[in-house]
Amino acid sequence: MNRTLVHAFGVVGVSLTLCACGGGGGSDPPKTNTPPPDNTPTGDPPSTGTFMDGPVEGINFKTATQSGTTDTDGHYSYVAGETVIFSVGGINFPSVTASQVVTPLDMIAKTDLADPTVVNILRLLQSLDKDGDASNGIQIAPAAHTAATGLSISFSSATFETDVANLVANSGSVTTALIDATTAVNHFKQTLSAQSIDWTPYFHYANNRQWNYTLTTGGPQNIYEYVVEGTANGKPVYIHGWDPIWDSSGTLEYVLKDMTNGPFWVGFRESGMDHFFSTPTLIGCAKLYESCSLQGSLDGMNYDFTWISELATVTVPAGTYNDCIKTTQTDNLSGEVRHEWKCRDVGIAKSDKVGSFVYELTSISTYNP
Repeated sequence: MNRTLVHAFGVVGVSLTLCACGGGGGSDPPKTNTPPPDNTPTGDPPSTGTFMDGPVEGINFKTATQSGTTDTDGHYSYVAGETVIFSVGGINFPSVTASQVVTPLDMIAKTDLADPTVVNILRLLQSLDKDGDASNGIQIAPAAHTAATGLSISFSSATFETDVANLVANSGSVTTALIDATTAVNHFKQTLSAQSIDWTPYFHYANNRQWNYTLTTGGPQNIYEYVVEGTANGKPVYIHGWDPIWDSSGTLEYVLKDMTNGPFWVGFRESGMDHFFSTPTLIGCAKLYESCSLQGSLDGMNYDFTWISELATVTVPAGTYNDCIKTTQTDNLSGEVRHEWKCRDVGIAKSDKVGSFVYELTSISTYNP
């Protein structure tokens, strides 16, 4: 996809690879998966993309060369490089670069599910679903287009709910009032949880790169981390180190360079001694909005963590990053909880060990050993 969900959905890198689940419900006759019409006059052949909040059927689309209505799998056609606008009657959704997968997040180039524009897009789409059950796909009926004829709205307006009230009531959906934000967001989270995360862009370690942090609670005021390439235990790795003024032991973490199956924490060096886990430990779990367990042992000591990852936006002294994954890590043995915000092409922007310390990214520079 273009940015966030081929920045969060695998076609771009949350590299989330989407599945197209069934279409809308009701007592209508079985639907056929007829692709949208090919209106390309000349030039590159059209590609097929999917509009997702679950697959959205029956929404109009228009690009410079293509137009039509999405089919039961949410498919639309486009030519690479075009912008697509989806619409219901006179309501245009925010334009977005056409790509293999488009979601409401792509329309605002963010990953923040609390963003009011995203939330209102999700609420309207799910409220217009003909059978009121978005879990089997969203089907927009012709009556919705008729009710929205000549209607223009702003998804960020403070009067959004009243602006669409008549449309929802006369849309042909069994739902006659706009659904609440929590229900809409939770459904979208279920869509996201079916996708696999490509963690590579979120651990953007590079040779001689330095991350400068400020410790906001306890410890010295300024710390830095650095990365150099090397080998550990015969394997190619990025060696990720902390400034000794923060950790007097001079700890080094080894992170596998090959992230084909996910980034792995293979061990660390402390006071000149190497320690390797009995099995490499995943730095992150494979799915969004689903908890997982990371277990193993190190030097005879067991570790047991429960993780959950979610899309997020974070603001730190270095700036505001919209394309981030927030992880919540609970140590099941000690009860300690830690949050980390890992941002695309940045790395760790913030880490919060609850009740102990918080450190935030202030800048990224070149590491000079």
